[in-house]
Amino acid sequence: MPNDQPAQSPTDAGAPDRLVVEHYRHTIPAFVAEELARVYENPYSCLHKLIFCAEPDFSKKISTYVVRQDGIIITLWLYREIGTVAHVLNELIEVSQADVVRFSESLFARESGIAVVAFHAIRTTVMALPFISQRYNHSEDIVVQLPDNADAYLAQLKKSFRKTITGYRKKLVQSFPDFQYQVLDSGAVSEAQVRAVIELNRSRMSKKNKQSDFDEAAIRQLLCMCRYCGLVGLATVDGKICGGTIAYCIGGQYYLQVIAHDAAFNRYRLGHLVAYLSLVDCIRRGGSQVHLLWGRYDFKYALLGETHDLDNLVVYRSQIQFLLHLRLVCSTMMQGWRRRYCLWLHQRLHEKRALPQTLLQISHWLRLHI
Repeated sequence: MPNDQPAQSPTDAGAPDRLVVEHYRHTIPAFVAEELARVYENPYSCLHKLIFCAEPDFSKKISTYVVRQDGIIITLWLYREIGTVAHVLNELIEVSQADVVRFSESLFARESGIAVVAFHAIRTTVMALPFISQRYNHSEDIVVQLPDNADAYLAQLKKSFRKTITGYRKKLVQSFPDFQYQVLDSGAVSEAQVRAVIELNRSRMSKKNKQSDFDEAAIRQLLCMCRYCGLVGLATVDGKICGGTIAYCIGGQYYLQVIAHDAAFNRYRLGHLVAYLSLVDCIRRGGSQVHLLWGRYDFKYALLGETHDLDNLVVYRSQIQFLLHLRLVCSTMMQGWRRRYCLWLHQRLHEKRALPQTLLQISHWLRLHI
């Protein structure tokens, strides 16, 4: 990375008790990796995932945006310019209205060639901006607040789900006395073990006529992240992997990427069991939160998950630029409509009526994620 000097906001520079804004154009300073981990504790905003696990040459033209308060970094974003659009790479972070305005104003003032700022999968309460903008719900992060110990967590579960966990775990051990579940740190897990868990996940998706997100490129990125901050839970019977989980850990935050099990163990609710055992392991490690990420599945809420909406936000420099980017405007509108349709359908699937079930089959054929 070039050793560029930051460009400071002239109104803030030299005022240690005020916010100081810095832009490092096409540069990622040496402090970024450590500071990203400290500020966000988030694999979707860590340098390893954003840069080192990305495709070759992805880091070209990536710039760094920094906001310091009393000399301490409180905002740290990487953004990539593609044509006239600046794409903020950080995801699953809290972005306030003031954050959006500060970044957009400073970037538009500095870079005449940038006409649009795009945020992806952020938590935000943005309502009214001094710019034309589009915002729509993109996905969700389902988050579990962890108590101090595993017993307290089990006691907090609803009685019916608690009985499911304890009852089926007992039946599983009775049927398979050598059943084991262990969690391996990044240095102890092998590529073969990670791929075995992914294959179980892919197999389950295939049997449900769903398209798996794990192509070879996605698997390589997951392996790269596992070596950096991975925790892999393995459920075994007779030494063979029959279920498992893959999570990332940064600080006290855990992000559960994969939950998988062999369909032969459906009668023991093995998928629910390995998810529960993974959360228990996070508690024992001193974790504060587990992010079950996207997918509004009932078992995630049974595990005490709470929905945190993730939105996409597009900000345009001016009305003229809004009109000049009509293709992007229309694409953004279509994505928002598709998401609303998916949420509408999801809410009605529990009714088990003919129309929602038929629409679900059509949606799977269109590869829409419900």
